Amino acid sequence: MHLKKITVTLTTILLLLFTASCNIINTDNKKCPPTYQYQLEIPLNDETLQKIFFDAIYYKRKNVSVNFSQYQGFIVRKPFKYAADEVKGKNKYSDILIKKVTYRTQQTNKYLTVDFKFEFNEDELEFYNKAPLTDDFELYNEFSKNINNEKYAFFIKISDNLYKSMVTEFILKTAVNNNLLWQEPKFHSMEQLYNDILVIDIIFDKDTKNLKERHDELYKYANNIINSDSFKKLKTQREQIKYIHSVVVDSMEYDKDLQAKINNYNMTFEEHIQNSAYGGFFIGKTACTGYAQAIKILCDLAKIKCTTVSGSVNGESHIWNKVQIDGEYYYIDATISDNDELPPYNDFLFTELNYREQVYKIGRKSYKPF
Repeated sequence: MHLKKITVTLTTILLLLFTASCNIINTDNKKCPPTYQYQLEIPLNDETLQKIFFDAIYYKRKNVSVNFSQYQGFIVRKPFKYAADEVKGKNKYSDILIKKVTYRTQQTNKYLTVDFKFEFNEDELEFYNKAPLTDDFELYNEFSKNINNEKYAFFIKISDNLYKSMVTEFILKTAVNNNLLWQEPKFHSMEQLYNDILVIDIIFDKDTKNLKERHDELYKYANNIINSDSFKKLKTQREQIKYIHSVVVDSMEYDKDLQAKINNYNMTFEEHIQNSAYGGFFIGKTACTGYAQAIKILCDLAKIKCTTVSGSVNGESHIWNKVQIDGEYYYIDATISDNDELPPYNDFLFTELNYREQVYKIGRKSYKPF
């Protein structure tokens, strides 16, 4: 009888030790509970919570156990669950990818032990299954696809070499300028979450729910220009781009005050709207981004290859367009044309090899899709 009790006790102890050992590391062994145990002495703050969320996403850890130290000040402010949910909610990356998280807490004098249980949004995690992008143009197309689908916070799997290339951030900038034709965002950024995961965040001053309405209004207006009898009778691409250029210049007025606010990063929501193709056509006053986006959207609809180009003019930051006409590449700048700083419409196209090369400087890291 005593031997039986001793055997049961030893079995129980071994089982507990085995379970504890399983919890120390993340393991795929089906005999072990799939729980990841962080090392002791993790201070409890917003940064460590965010890291736990990101680690759970990246390593697909569904169960995580943490012993938090230095936790008193954190949970005095508000209950742990409320505070943790607030950290998750403030970071749209974890909020998108983590569908649900529950917490089981146990408090001692030294530690706050928290068992996290994660439920992931499997549809959003699909990007993990894709091969990393390794090509500039693939990356540009991926940026553009998400923007066109009105997805402004998203994830891309990317090779480390591509991320470290000098033009990566400018690929995003070009995609934003080329595809957000109805409103300029307040801010756009990307960061490497882990070695091969790129996080993109495009931020607007206000809710994006009205963007589609403006988008549709802008495209209706632009389509009317391209489908007009005046445009349809034009026979060559050179005639078409000349017409597009003249429509843009005649429709808009350069706003120096707006440009000054852009230079000082001091723009209101309405001014972000103004600094776009939408603002140029419907408000009538815009800056260089509005002109360049207007040229871009009309060229796209006319099947003329076009992109925006970032750089400087006479030392000032500027954006204009590159177009392909009859197989040849040219630059076109409706902003400068509207300021009478270039010759009239019969000389609105230029190349890098002519006299304007001393005025225009394409950004050293600028990206051009073609």
